Amino acid sequence: MRAAWVFVLVLFLSALPAPDSYARTGHVARARRLFKKGQVEYRLGHFEKALDFYKASLKLANRPSIIFNIAQCHRFMEQPKKAIFFYKLYLSEWERAKPGTRPPNEKEVREFISLMERKRDAQEAKASLLLSGVPDRAEVFIDGERVAVGPPGAPLMVSPGDHLVKVAAAGFRPWSRALQVEARQQIEHVVRLAPLPAGRSTFWLVSGISAAVLALGAEGAAVAFTIKTNREYVTTDPYYRFRNAAIASHAVAGALAIAAGVSFYLYWRSGRKTEDVALLPRFGAREWSVCLRF
Repeated sequence: MRAAWVFVLVLFLSALPAPDSYARTGHVARARRLFKKGQVEYRLGHFEKALDFYKASLKLANRPSIIFNIAQCHRFMEQPKKAIFFYKLYLSEWERAKPGTRPPNEKEVREFISLMERKRDAQEAKASLLLSGVPDRAEVFIDGERVAVGPPGAPLMVSPGDHLVKVAAAGFRPWSRALQVEARQQIEHVVRLAPLPAGRSTFWLVSGISAAVLALGAEGAAVAFTIKTNREYVTTDPYYRFRNAAIASHAVAGALAIAAGVSFYLYWRSGRKTEDVALLPRFGAREWSVCLRF
């Protein structure tokens, strides 16, 4: 009886999978979950996030479908060198995993490789343009199209040929340069933006106009008092009263006229810039959608 129980136990243990088989099964299940998360991000157009999930899945399970999707992400992210590498790796891994068969999308993959090779050659032929002294929140335009400015010191890549580069920032006059670049050329320019004239103060304008109007009124009163003075006898009391009023009115008119002149001058000076302030360079530059299933 004991021998029978031992025999049954041996059969049961022999039927159990090996520990490494459990590990492999667990890795594949986890790789599948990561792959599905990558597919979700891929369909949403979040290729960087999808790439992270696909790479994590590939570390657990070496499947050609994962490699193809990694290549697709690099293609959409405009990284032709990496895309070419993974497309070719996909073809070789398919042949290793399924000898004697060809991938169903082989023609499409080879077209992708040709396309990425052309993009790689075009990227390598581009010139680099370094603009230093660009103020924060400034906008850079190349041939009328706004380009994204990277971190400080990062050059802009431009294709060979003639280009018009423009830098615009609030409060400054636009800066522009016409450039003729050759393949693989490196160009450096210091951007010097001149500030726009400050707006003139309306306070001084209103003060000047008000003083001028009052000066005219005072001068008109002085003329009226002068006329009345001339109608009176010299020795009479009204004569002296009108004469003194005329003199006082002339004095007030003169003072108001001076105040108006000063206000207009200050109004003119309030918006005048006699020098352009050059922004110092900050960097020391010299002037001058298809995816496969798991």
